[in-house]
Amino acid sequence: MTAGLLQEVVDYAGTFPPARLDVSAAVRQYAQYRRGPARWLLGRLILPLPSLEPGAGLFRDTLDGLPWVMSVIVQAEDLPSFQPRELEALHEGRVFIHSIEVPPCEPARIRRAPHVRRGRETFFEVPIGPGASERLDAIAAAGAGAKVRTGGLEPRAFPSAEELAGFLFACSERQIPFKATAGLHHPFRSIRKLGEESGGAEVLMHGFVNLAVAACLLNAGVIGVGEVVEVLEERDPGAFAFEERSIEWRGRKMGVPDIQDGRRSFFRSFGACSFEEPVEGLREARLL
Repeated sequence: MTAGLLQEVVDYAGTFPPARLDVSAAVRQYAQYRRGPARWLLGRLILPLPSLEPGAGLFRDTLDGLPWVMSVIVQAEDLPSFQPRELEALHEGRVFIHSIEVPPCEPARIRRAPHVRRGRETFFEVPIGPGASERLDAIAAAGAGAKVRTGGLEPRAFPSAEELAGFLFACSERQIPFKATAGLHHPFRSIRKLGEESGGAEVLMHGFVNLAVAACLLNAGVIGVGEVVEVLEERDPGAFAFEERSIEWRGRKMGVPDIQDGRRSFFRSFGACSFEEPVEGLREARLL
């Protein structure tokens, strides 16, 4: 993919629904993906804090000599006592806690949060809707990042393109990096069936290529919020042109520096309980 648009973009969250693997199975899967041909797409392993506390045995037989770069889900009330270095030592240096992800909490907790600006990314989830601006203001003041939910187990969990574009624009205005989670299993916007838990309902899902391109174009100043909506709504893969040194969407073009800066400083990654589906989707689109 052009100039790293999707480099290390998929953070693997196999213990979360709908996959719901146990921790050992998720660790084994991640180890397998690290050795596979699509490993350049693979980002951090996401695990909830309680699953990491037993000790080093979880990772002893699955390492390839390098520490695993991880993102840990930590409840807001546990942040004051959470010590990333102690957790890394507990696992004998086999893991590196690169980032911390915090479920929705009040702005006051965000402003008081430790571990921000200490060499680790911290992402606070921001529900789209009332109160989002206050949370984003607190995140900006703390020097942290935001996390947005782009889907779920039922149709109403999927924000509209207008809602998601508003979130991106609000983050851009405040110079906040963000990551996404849930619902981004396919490269391009399309109607898909949800799992059995939803009764097989169909929903219009966001595409992770749409999101990456929209974020990078916005970050580069090539498009405004109205066109962000259009990119997010785009269902025609042919509307995107991926050249060796540039990416273009319907006449809006960005080069390698814009793409790299967009990924480095704005759109960081997205969490998914499946790695196979995004990979297969890119293969079907002839982008892999």
